[in-house]
Amino acid sequence: MATHTGTHLDAPIHFGGEDKWTVADIPLKNLINRPLAIVDVVDKAIHQLDYLATVRDLEEWEKINGNILKDSVVIIRTGWSQRWPNKLKYFGTETNDPKLAHFPGLHPKAAKWLVEQRQIVGVGIDGPSIDCGQCNGKDSHIILNSNNVYILENIEKSIFQLKSTGAMITILPLKLANASGCPVRPIAEYNHEHHDES
Repeated sequence: MATHTGTHLDAPIHFGGEDKWTVADIPLKNLINRPLAIVDVVDKAIHQLDYLATVRDLEEWEKINGNILKDSVVIIRTGWSQRWPNKLKYFGTETNDPKLAHFPGLHPKAAKWLVEQRQIVGVGIDGPSIDCGQCNGKDSHIILNSNNVYILENIEKSIFQLKSTGAMITILPLKLANASGCPVRPIAEYNHEHHDES
């Protein structure tokens, strides 16, 4: 079974070190009914293929929506999900050469800010990776995973049905022993009355 394909979760052990949580180790309280914050950077990413969401983007979001709550899941909405399944538009190249890839991500300083200032449990993006296509290394992966924060990647385009705030999210990975990742189906819920699936 491929564990890092489609909409999937990167467990903290993926880039955080052998002492960090595997998929099976992540506490259910970090996966079930977590406050969801969706930070939209579509207008910036459309003009800069390797745009990195910044601390300023997060602070501007908070001026409108209030502070990101502790133990939240934060999803960076870039618009890349709407480019799938066109490989060239989604990855920036039709080849498998990572040196030619172009897609947005999360700036390492923003990853650190989310961990230290907002104590979130998960971060997601509607693109191939939390680190941009032309990023050197996996800095945001390392910062998040080393703090036992999981990462959601390739979140599909139904994310555009969701509001910036007000939803609770549940992420249900299979309980795979010793796994560094797993496909997931995130479910966002408003007022416990209706569901929007990602």
